[in-house]
Amino acid sequence: MYFLSKLDELGIEFDTCQMPLNVCDPSFESFQHHVLPVLLEKKYGIIAMKTMAFGSMMGARIDTTPKEILSEDIPDMLGQTELTHANLHQYVYSLPVSALCSGCRFMHELEENVQVLKDMKKLSPTDMNKLEAQAAPFAGLIVENYKRIFS
Repeated sequence: MYFLSKLDELGIEFDTCQMPLNVCDPSFESFQHHVLPVLLEKKYGIIAMKTMAFGSMMGARIDTTPKEILSEDIPDMLGQTELTHANLHQYVYSLPVSALCSGCRFMHELEENVQVLKDMKKLSPTDMNKLEAQAAPFAGLIVENYKRIFS
């Protein structure tokens, strides 16, 4: 919110904002709850990123993972819940976003993302709440460690 107030103070307006949105976000320092409504009110186009927390939802160590967090302490959320890659993208596409920017390192990841889009269905609020409940125990600075920078 600091950055938005600073932009207002300087009289700077943008058309879009790229920000992390994922199924864990509502449970910890939420961009979805705090920033997204303000951006929508200002008529920004929303570009979602970190829909899978750069792989840390699958137990992967990422660039922003602090050294003191051991690799074996990073939980594999998809392995421990009924959540799927498709759920993660469907969840974000069910938010008021203009686009989703998904980092793909391999061709099969891109193909999976294309298939999700082909089979896309907007989730109901009830379905979204169920996914959030499964993800809630994983929310926070281990899975969403990119939020650590501002904590």
